[in-house]
Amino acid sequence: PLTCDDAILSCLNARDIANYAKASRETHRRVKSYYRRAFNVPRALARFFANEDDIEEFRDIQRQTGLVISGSFALRFMGRLSFTPGDLDVYVKHTMAFVAGEFLTRAGYSYRARTGQIANFDDALAVYQTTTEDRNETGHYAAAAIVGAYNFVNIEDENIVIQIITARTSPVDVVLGFHSTAVMNMITHSSAISLYPRETFLNKRSLRISRNSTALSARLALQKYRARGFQVLEDLEVTDASDCEQEFGASYRYIGDDFTWAMSLSRDRPWVDRTQPVMWQSWRLIFKGTIDHEGEPHANETIIRRRYLQAHPLDDSQPDWVGYTFADTAMRDEFKALARFCGSIPLWYALPLSGIALGTNVVARWVSRDSNAIAEEICKTMPTRSCRSPHTVRHSARDVS
Repeated sequence: PLTCDDAILSCLNARDIANYAKASRETHRRVKSYYRRAFNVPRALARFFANEDDIEEFRDIQRQTGLVISGSFALRFMGRLSFTPGDLDVYVKHTMAFVAGEFLTRAGYSYRARTGQIANFDDALAVYQTTTEDRNETGHYAAAAIVGAYNFVNIEDENIVIQIITARTSPVDVVLGFHSTAVMNMITHSSAISLYPRETFLNKRSLRISRNSTALSARLALQKYRARGFQVLEDLEVTDASDCEQEFGASYRYIGDDFTWAMSLSRDRPWVDRTQPVMWQSWRLIFKGTIDHEGEPHANETIIRRRYLQAHPLDDSQPDWVGYTFADTAMRDEFKALARFCGSIPLWYALPLSGIALGTNVVARWVSRDSNAIAEEICKTMPTRSCRSPHTVRHSARDVS
């Protein structure tokens, strides 16, 4: 019976479940059935929304705006973990935040300004400023990635809070600015994505990112994840940091590579456009090398290196509507060159959804697919960049790149 399957499979990690599914057609069928129950987005969101219509509209807002769920909620969902997350943290480009805010108001939430914030949400969005109070359970925000954080409180239960965190360029850029790798997971309108799945869900290890974890809130968050059973790594063995076959190796990474776990959540919504702006965004880990008191080399002070577009690739005088991160400047320049080769008219721009003709919205969706195709081409044709040779880990206080 289903209850027995749930009791057994809930105790297994993802790798063991995959192996069990390979045993026979029957076990494969049972695993598929279990996954539909275990990774049920409407059920997971039921605490935050009163009915299925609101949940469906929320997921459609995700599709329209590129909004993603991250933080503890995404970690718990993908890991089938037992702790109870607090607020629901959602991440969206600042220019699209008004769409999410309007929906939450319709869904029974009220914007509640924090100390120092403007009382009206629309006016608050107009202020492009990040303050040191812009923190949440994920710890320290990367200042360059964040515009602001805005709390929406449920009118019927003030303990239920949805926080909209707005990104200057891409929600992925904000996620890459989290305190450690265990929380680098996202739920889009059609997929659940983990950047470091084996280390997070199989090995229960989280690599601390040094520049993102110096604030007190980040240190407290790291302590919370230690209490949840995660081993927080401050450094790595040089051989591990140099191994491009390891998730924590000093290699070029991109969403959609062999390390990424991307799980489809669209089985119940086969009609949905599955284009995802988060795909094909790239970054890389960089370490500094030190010698410990026993004379052994270690790779520590981990940082995540990424670059992003400052302006629209077709017009340097226009703001960036594309919102991609790149592992290095060469990839960014290649993206711009290909974008300019593929398109040369203003209609290529992705514009806000409010108050615009339907035809422009279609163009905006086409831009997303076109950008995906260009970024995918760049990511998949970077074999010479994809792996760092072992000798590049220097045993000194210099960057490993």
